[in-house]
Amino acid sequence: MKAPRFNPRKLGIAFIILAVVMFVVELVWKPVFTLPITESFGFPVWILSAIYGALQVYIWQATQRHVPLTNAELSTWGTKLEEATPTILDMIQGHEKVGDIALAVEKQHGIPPEITIRYIIALGQHLGAGVDYSEQAPSTESE
Repeated sequence: MKAPRFNPRKLGIAFIILAVVMFVVELVWKPVFTLPITESFGFPVWILSAIYGALQVYIWQATQRHVPLTNAELSTWGTKLEEATPTILDMIQGHEKVGDIALAVEKQHGIPPEITIRYIIALGQHLGAGVDYSEQAPSTESE
């Protein structure tokens, strides 16, 4: 059984929720999530959790904004990416690191690693969307 995968968005939301829970516990009960720095000052850990969560959500949004390949990149590298797709899929199934896949594709097909990495992300999003390639095209018969 595969362990659930957390992308930065899910991780960020989880840490923000954790920060809210810690804050409410400290507000309602007592400061159990506060690290004593001096006798008169303690640092609330929920602040770190909130900052980390916000940064993770920001990273996810920035990645989503800059991941798609442009039309110019697709016209330049599309044919080579199609040729490299079986290699990429085989290496992904072999649990290779994305960076290692990008370097291998660069050696074999001459595609820059940043293009390959963005293609792998887009491919993963596409396959994760539940597209089933085993079905044939729908028929055009009228009922």
